[in-house]
Amino acid sequence: MPLDLVDIPPPATRSALGGRPKLKILDDILRKCHRTSEPLKILYRCAGNCGRLYSNRNTSRAVRHATGCHRLPAKVREDAQVYAASKAPSAILLATKDVKEKEIGSEEHANTPGTILVVKRAKIGANSSLPTKKANPVEGLVEEARRAGKVKRHRMLDLAIVKLICSAGLPSHVVDLDEWKEAFITADHTYVPVTRAKLEEEQIIGEAARIRELQIAYLQTQENITVSCDGGTNARKAFWTLHMSTQGPGPLRKVYLMDVREATSERHTAVWIKDFVLEVTTKVGRSRLCAIVCDSTGNTRLHRQLLVDEIPTLLNLPDIVHFISNTIKDIVRIPYFSKTVTVLRGTITKFHGSHSGEAEMIAVHLIYGISKGLDTIGGTRFGTIIIAAWALQLNIPCIREIVVRGKFDLGTLAAYFRGTTRASLEFELVLAQLIELGSPALKALTCLEANEATAGDVYLFWHAMIWAIQEALIKPHSDYPQEVQEQVLGILNSRHKQLFGSGNMATAADLYLSGVYLDPTYLQSDLFEPNPPAMEIQNGFEGIRHVATFKKVARYLLSMAEKEIRHGSKPLLTKWKGHATEFKTTFLEELKRYARHQYPYNQPIDHTRGVITWWQALEGSDLSKILPVLAIKIFSVRVNSMPEERTVSAFTWITPPLRSRLSIGQMAARTQIRQHYSTEKKVCHPRPMFIPSLG
Repeated sequence: MPLDLVDIPPPATRSALGGRPKLKILDDILRKCHRTSEPLKILYRCAGNCGRLYSNRNTSRAVRHATGCHRLPAKVREDAQVYAASKAPSAILLATKDVKEKEIGSEEHANTPGTILVVKRAKIGANSSLPTKKANPVEGLVEEARRAGKVKRHRMLDLAIVKLICSAGLPSHVVDLDEWKEAFITADHTYVPVTRAKLEEEQIIGEAARIRELQIAYLQTQENITVSCDGGTNARKAFWTLHMSTQGPGPLRKVYLMDVREATSERHTAVWIKDFVLEVTTKVGRSRLCAIVCDSTGNTRLHRQLLVDEIPTLLNLPDIVHFISNTIKDIVRIPYFSKTVTVLRGTITKFHGSHSGEAEMIAVHLIYGISKGLDTIGGTRFGTIIIAAWALQLNIPCIREIVVRGKFDLGTLAAYFRGTTRASLEFELVLAQLIELGSPALKALTCLEANEATAGDVYLFWHAMIWAIQEALIKPHSDYPQEVQEQVLGILNSRHKQLFGSGNMATAADLYLSGVYLDPTYLQSDLFEPNPPAMEIQNGFEGIRHVATFKKVARYLLSMAEKEIRHGSKPLLTKWKGHATEFKTTFLEELKRYARHQYPYNQPIDHTRGVITWWQALEGSDLSKILPVLAIKIFSVRVNSMPEERTVSAFTWITPPLRSRLSIGQMAARTQIRQHYSTEKKVCHPRPMFIPSLG
């Protein structure tokens, strides 16, 4: 509480003079006070001592603040969110439908609607005597239905306006424009459009609160939920986002924005992030979680480990998309490419910063029949420098023509686009080499950004990426200097060790291997070559390809199962508590049957539905009591934190430079509403699942 504020104690007893009933939620949120310099001016401060002051007890503004103020007790925040959700346009509309159905269609009065109407009319008459003329029951019923329809239509319009403002990214001040009001009054003269204050302080906040209630209620029925989180900034305000995603299969996987925490005044330590994640996930249930994934800065990497220490059944994953993006950055930073990257950036800046340059490019595009222009190099999107290099390579003939025409001056950069000069040839060669080395990583990154990507896909695409880059380096006539080859291979070896060796991001190495091993598509492929003759005679492993991999996967799955049995809540696993020997024997028998492609693990797989559905069909069988439960958990994991990136992009889209004063709470609420209703409208059509391959 600011030092110059003095609290005014509440009265001991309530006045008997009547008046508007007090709201308990307001008493919990606000404290009556005054400044020491102005004792007669009454103010109201936040009870959480966050510094927020109000000149009156406005319910909507106080509740809006309380839903996101983490200085208030958790119970007060929850009460505020429940109150806000009750004011959501969708909740009011739903309640309206229910009330009207009871009033109009109840069995008790179904046969005597006229009687009800006569009584109502008598109550509101000028005198207490009964009307001399009995109302027509049909006319009364029609009038009642008309009133109900009007109320319902008005509340449907309220919800439609909220959805329009949030989905289209419109500024909320448009609802106060005379032209906006005129449009609605012209369509329905009985409708009074909502004001900006009510839209922002009550309807948007309330709709987002109700959506969160629906999300939590749905997730409380799900298993194997993946949690992801990340930090960001917008208009010098810091925040953290948290998403949860269901197990799928891929196209059916749902991703929800669960919370956005303003953290401008907070220290983003690992403990703070862990507490933030636990506060949100506890509402859903810790036992329903299967994995935590985020990028690997110092505090986020440590917070993942702290979470796993507290919830042992959680799988600890670094964000593979960030990891591959950093690998691309390492390659681009090699000194051999520095001059080419400088020319690339300079050329893009020249054209994008000049109207005449853009006009010349458009004119030359028509001559050469090229429709692709130059791409900017983004600071937040992954791998855009390789995309920009490819776009520049495609436009080199156009830029040469522009240099020849002389209508647009590229300055010193023109020397790199003068046909057969040495500078031009060297630039084009190194640019092509940069694209050749960066493309495999960019393709892998693009595939692993998808919600459908699995742990096995990470293993496949990472190794395919390394193989493709190595092939590009050593192929005949590649013209890569020996020093560059050594630097690139050194980067790949270092990154591979970090992810699959003894590095600080190898926490999911065995998970990735198990993911590809438990995909029956690859079990009999060249990925797992037959054993050397000396290995085939090992007792108990006959018919199993690559016994070393089998043993490594078995150890990892046993470790995962042990944590689930001791600390989890999956009945198919917890029932083995106290039967360790029997469990291990049964598990190894099942894994061997799978590795040998024996029944029931020899069933055909429907690639249009995903690997997880193949394992779900096996769950509960007498010959597959354990392995399917573990496989389903592995294939339920979302391996990237791309929802965080998409949400931050949505924040940027919602707040262009002329609307940068939007609060974090408003950005979060609008994004939740936009994502919820856009997801609701999507129709899931069966489609072939992408099956990655090394070929």
